[in-house]
Amino acid sequence: MDNRIYRIRILLSSPGNLSADRDVVCKVVDNINLDSGAREKFHAELITWETHTRPSVGEYSQAVINEQFPKDIDIFVGMMGTYFGTPTPNWGSGTEEEFRIAFESHKANGFPDIMFYFSNAVTSLRDVDAEQLAKVSAFRKELGELGVYYWQYDDQTGLMLDLHRQLTQSIIEITRDKETGAEIGAAPDQSALLLPNYETLIAENARVAVELLVERAVQHLESHTSCLKDITKSAELLTRKIGSATRKLNNAAKQGKVKLAENAHLEFFDALKSYRKDLFRLIPKMRSEFEASMLSLQRALLIRRENGLEQEVPDEGVFDGARGMLDSLLSLREIVISTNAVFESQFTSLPVFSTQSEIIAALHKDITVYVDSVERLVKKFCEDFE
Repeated sequence: MDNRIYRIRILLSSPGNLSADRDVVCKVVDNINLDSGAREKFHAELITWETHTRPSVGEYSQAVINEQFPKDIDIFVGMMGTYFGTPTPNWGSGTEEEFRIAFESHKANGFPDIMFYFSNAVTSLRDVDAEQLAKVSAFRKELGELGVYYWQYDDQTGLMLDLHRQLTQSIIEITRDKETGAEIGAAPDQSALLLPNYETLIAENARVAVELLVERAVQHLESHTSCLKDITKSAELLTRKIGSATRKLNNAAKQGKVKLAENAHLEFFDALKSYRKDLFRLIPKMRSEFEASMLSLQRALLIRRENGLEQEVPDEGVFDGARGMLDSLLSLREIVISTNAVFESQFTSLPVFSTQSEIIAALHKDITVYVDSVERLVKKFCEDFE
């Protein structure tokens, strides 16, 4: 039995302000190794300045980094947002210099594969440097003129889904190319695994891996639905409490009872505070569960496609859950809009209530942005795989 594997080296290049996006790339590479590594006989190694460089001395700092990076890179993954980076003696930024080296190698030798991603994530205007943004725009235009087909993403979830699919395809094409010249090494030692037989089964049996990933996707989807229901209940409760506080205030005004009015104001404040806490807790969890669900489902469908399991593992009902989730989210958006209108019309002239209202309005906007993002991602996901 041949226990050797191909080592695929992926160089990640970006300005320093994209740390969260870089973390996404790390997660994607880990999942690709789990999904296809054992079956396709490869291990993808992510090369970054954080993991593959050390302090040293050279002509200039970027030159030191370039020298310490491995020369046999198979795939170059570049990323930029609104920030271009710090100039080097040779190029406009360290990221550009790393790209130029990779691109010249690609022209001369046919490798590495070039994959460049630009973030369209919404950023506060006060955080955007117009000069830096202009440099990014000029660089993006030049990439197109050089024949580089780049990709754009709106958020980290979109990046994760797109990169996972595209990077998997690139790696498999490289490993299946008999002329690749990729280095051969021994397969990783599995003896340290807590459940070695279980892990081996998942790694080597594509059908089992698909079924388990679909099961995991359903579990995350159920958790997402639970969060969505909790937000809906919390919004409905807030509306009822606002109505109750309003009636008490009206009665207090008619009867001239100051204490009753103070109690009504306190009830209203507590309702806003409780609702705000619920949103703080539930919105991030809902986002996380959606991301985990869609990634697990995409991993399952890619493995199914790669291994020709369309007949053995049919996709009946696979997309129904995602569409049902989307329908519920669209309903939530309407609930949020109506809830926002209710509390904005009540007592906002008082400073303490105005502050609470501003906080909740911002959280409601976060929900709306999230729903719009999910709507776009789910529709694109179904188009890609159906």
